[in-house]
Amino acid sequence: MVTPGPASPFQILNEVFIPMVSRTDSIGPLLAPTAAPQPGDPMLNPATFSVPSFHLEAHSSTPGNNVYDLIYDDTGEYVAMTASGQIILVGSSTGRTMSGTRVTTIFNVDCFGILTVYYSGSWYEWVTDGQSSRLVKSTTQHKGMKALPAKGPEVVITEKLKREVDEGVSILMAKEKMKRQTRGPVNTDSNAPQCPQKPDKLVNKFKWDFELGEGNFCENGAQDWWKYSPFEFEIACGVQSLCYDMCENFSWVGCNLIFSTITYIECANSFKSWWDIIQAVACGYQAHYFNLLIWTEKGREMYYKAQNAMCFCFCSDPPDTCLRSDKTYYCADTKGNDHVNCGGCGTECGAATVCRTGKCGCPRDQCGDQCLDLRNNPNNCGKCGEVCDPKYCIAGTCYKPNPEECAPDQAVTNNLFAGSTANWTFAAFPGSTLGTDIKIGNANYGPAVGDPTTGLSVKMYNMVGDGRHALVQQNVKVCPNFHYELTYRLGSVSVVNDLAIDSRLNCDVKWATGTPNSPTDMAGFASGGSGIVGVDHRGYKTHGPWELPLIKEGQTGVRKFRASLYFDLSAIITCKGPDGSAGGFILTWIELKATGFAERGTETLTIAGQTLPLGQLVDRADKPATNMTLLLAPLAPSPAEDVRQ
Repeated sequence: MVTPGPASPFQILNEVFIPMVSRTDSIGPLLAPTAAPQPGDPMLNPATFSVPSFHLEAHSSTPGNNVYDLIYDDTGEYVAMTASGQIILVGSSTGRTMSGTRVTTIFNVDCFGILTVYYSGSWYEWVTDGQSSRLVKSTTQHKGMKALPAKGPEVVITEKLKREVDEGVSILMAKEKMKRQTRGPVNTDSNAPQCPQKPDKLVNKFKWDFELGEGNFCENGAQDWWKYSPFEFEIACGVQSLCYDMCENFSWVGCNLIFSTITYIECANSFKSWWDIIQAVACGYQAHYFNLLIWTEKGREMYYKAQNAMCFCFCSDPPDTCLRSDKTYYCADTKGNDHVNCGGCGTECGAATVCRTGKCGCPRDQCGDQCLDLRNNPNNCGKCGEVCDPKYCIAGTCYKPNPEECAPDQAVTNNLFAGSTANWTFAAFPGSTLGTDIKIGNANYGPAVGDPTTGLSVKMYNMVGDGRHALVQQNVKVCPNFHYELTYRLGSVSVVNDLAIDSRLNCDVKWATGTPNSPTDMAGFASGGSGIVGVDHRGYKTHGPWELPLIKEGQTGVRKFRASLYFDLSAIITCKGPDGSAGGFILTWIELKATGFAERGTETLTIAGQTLPLGQLVDRADKPATNMTLLLAPLAPSPAEDVRQ
């Protein structure tokens, strides 16, 4: 509350909070006036009335600075103790030893403004003695005199404010001024934020087993100093305790301002006539003292004691507050589509399932207990139990390609990484080295329920500021005039090949239809299907589907061989984390399946100089053979023409 030096002046208050002032060659309590003060007399406003101040000065003979000289600022004189214990004022310092019959370097102030006196191995109690004061040897450090910082808050006490306290504190607490000082986001008050900064968007609300009054400053915070109080401040203490118990809209700063205002109003209300003026002044100084004390760590301690007894920081967006086993918490939406908190905190959906409105289920369709896609499942094509022969189901319809046509098989081979990395190639972008900074390969891992036990492990080491970047790639075959969808599953795991992994990284996996020049330059390729996995996105999650743009001959990176199209399907991986950190993830499976035909009429074919929509010329197994004859009839040569033409 105070520090040594002239820049930290303070008043001294005695046992009953009456300020100590100069007497002839001594220090004594402020005396009551012998006549009524005139209007405008400073003594009439106990909230702002001020008396002469003191300050502490270090002496060269005080190693460790455990005692100081006490200077009376009005005259620059030193406060001294005589051999008989009297308090007098002298012109110079004596240091820590008695000079003649006096000693000056014996004073100190603790963190809460309690003035202490120590001389020659003994504590002294400073007590009021009539109009003067004296020091009495004590066996313990005494807490009677208090040092009160000279510059305090100014509160203009009006009759309206006094009436508001008389009529009800709720009126004062609802004042627009107080609203502006106390309302707002819970973490606006940087002096004592109600909730942590992380996770984001926490709100402070009452908990069901709350306990009132744990932060009552007057009963608990002031400890034994309050017993010296001649004024109880019942209204202010009650409001302070109630305000500290509020979980919404009121901050530590706002509650302290309300407490301060009400204490001064109570002092003004206790002033009935001019002969009570010293009592009113003492009340004002006591209010000032405790209004400073409530701003110390002791007040903050009481605030958090009340908050912990009454409130809990709940999530607002997402709305559910989840606790981990280590007692830390995070925010989730258990009624939404959170795959790893589906219907409950930590409830993770199994392989090939997704979370919708708090329930684990199939991503698209379901037959019995099997999740599938009726658009492309050859054993359940368009409906459960509809089997295709041959095994091609496109857009929910069995499809039979002609012998010379491209067969729309699963485009990615070894898509489950079953015991090997065959058909896959890996690379590191400039700035990283494959095999050192980046290691990619087949691995066993600790799976979620229903997941395979092998996958493609991607691990990165020696993390740098802009991250590390890798490429996982396979040359795949697709058929012209088909739509394709890419789906894949990533897992943030703790065990790979029986070794624990402490991953501190977040990784982004983005797919492209070619080999990019850099992690950000797609060079004209189609890209998308981004998925994130890592320390902030734990568990297993299926990503997709990514609907690839229609693959055509002539596109960048696409080449044709016979009836099929080929391109490099690339996963561009970027991992970031603290410098020097390491971590990784698992790619458990990937599928690239044909889901439908290109829209009819979008492709054309020119025959005998006439351009027709290609869609009208495709012979399908589910169409009568005469359809082709009818469509081509207008182009057939007449009998008179040479058939060879």
